[in-house]
This record gives sequence, structure tokens and C-alpha cells, in this order.
Amino acid sequence: MTLLHGRSRPVRRRNLAWVATLLVLLGIVGASCSSDPNGAGSLAVSVTPVHGGGGAGTYRSGELINVKVGPNKTFTPNLKVNVLECSDPGGTKAHLPKSVADCDGNTIQGGTILINSNGSFSKNDYPVFALPNHALGEEATWQPVCNLTHQCVLYVGENQEDFTQPKLFSAPFTVEPTR
Repeated sequence: MTLLHGRSRPVRRRNLAWVATLLVLLGIVGASCSSDPNGAGSLAVSVTPVHGGGGAGTYRSGELINVKVGPNKTFTPNLKVNVLECSDPGGTKAHLPKSVADCDGNTIQGGTILINSNGSFSKNDYPVFALPNHALGEEATWQPVCNLTHQCVLYVGENQEDFTQPKLFSAPFTVEPTR
């Protein structure tokens, strides 16, 4: 029997091992669900289709999605935030966009999104596109590319022209071109 903190109540090693295993598993799940490349914890960009549809991480070109970030200390209250579609070749953290050149400026959201006093915000009805996209006035050779074989992410940040400013990225996704 082992005593914990001088208490006379016995604690079995088996229970401690179970608790330790549970904590490790929770840490692994939390780390794998995070889309926070800045390391601010479990802060994530939540993306959900407006009308259902779209597979897990696959949308149709022109499909509307809702973008949401919960309370955080990453973003400055009352400033504006922008959402853009960017390339993420292979859908890995190592290939996240490094500058605005990796993003499509034609996909910036319409209207201003202001950050709430607790750092949260949401943007409803944001359209995602297969890129390049003729509907956006783009030629077939334009960059970035986002389709069923080239993954993309959403950049969500205070200044897309300066990637040193606060920003987050969504989980990677693909977009089915319009037929």
C-alpha cells in the first residue's frame, strides 16, 4: 500500500497507472486536434459546411462554410481579421503557407470581421473554391492550386501581408471543381 500526501487512504499503483495513461492519451488527442501552428494551446479554426454536404475535409467549389475561432489570447480584441484560402501541399504543418504569395487574394472574405473582446470571432457563409477559378477571374495557370489533389487551408489572421502577425490555419481540405 502507498500513502498519498500523508493521508491514511490507500492508493493502488494500478489506479495511478490508469490515470497516467488517460492523461497521456488526452495529451495526444489534444495535440492531434489542434490546428494552431503558433503553439497557443488547443486553439483551433472550426470549419463547418452551411448546408451539410462535403465529405470529411472535402468541399464543392463555391460551397459555403462557417468559420469560427473560440475565445483566445492570440488575437487582439476589436481589431479586424481576414480569411483567405491558401495552398498547403500535402496537407502538412511543414507546408503551411509562409507568405501571402501562397494564398489567393481573390478569396478574401467580403465584409469586415471584428475580433470580440475575448478574442473569438466567426464568419458565416464563406465560399471555398477550387483554385485557380474562372469565376474569380483567374487563368488556369494561376497559383495557388487547390483541388482534389492539391490541399489547401484557410488563413485566419490580423494581417495577411505580414505573416509574423497573429494567425491560425484551418485543418487541410480539398475542393471538388465545378463540373
